[in-house]
Amino acid sequence: YMGWYQRRVHGDTKHNLKAFDHNLMNEETFGKGCYRFIRLFNLISGSGLAGVGVLQFFAGGAFNLLHFFVPFYFILFGLLILSAEFDFEFVELYFSFLKYPLGRAIFNIYMASLISPKISEIMEPINLIEAIIGATLLGIAFIYLIATCIEKSKKKK
Repeated sequence: YMGWYQRRVHGDTKHNLKAFDHNLMNEETFGKGCYRFIRLFNLISGSGLAGVGVLQFFAGGAFNLLHFFVPFYFILFGLLILSAEFDFEFVELYFSFLKYPLGRAIFNIYMASLISPKISEIMEPINLIEAIIGATLLGIAFIYLIATCIEKSKKKK
């Protein structure tokens, strides 16, 4: 028995699922201008997310587990967003949901909910940067959701 990962790595096309054979994150799905716009803002938000993680890690303050682990997740997920934009193979193998607009939309909504600060704390500089990155992630997620609906309507026709 070969799992989907082994079939993907070893190229067993007899058992390959069609869902893994095409990538909807391209100019054909979004149009050339929109695709470049989304890609640019994904690069900015991924870099910003990793940067905020680094800033939070070195900001100091009282030690607790939340202030220790959350910055690592921001760095890790920011690098994952960047890796998905550059089509690294490990993203396709282990995070295949990032190949599709719906998967990226849900991931961006999750990340925006993690990074967005409380409204009462928004005037601090780091929190303002977090709010901007969170709003960018939500905006991109909204575009991905629209692209998913358009793609599904094209398939029905």
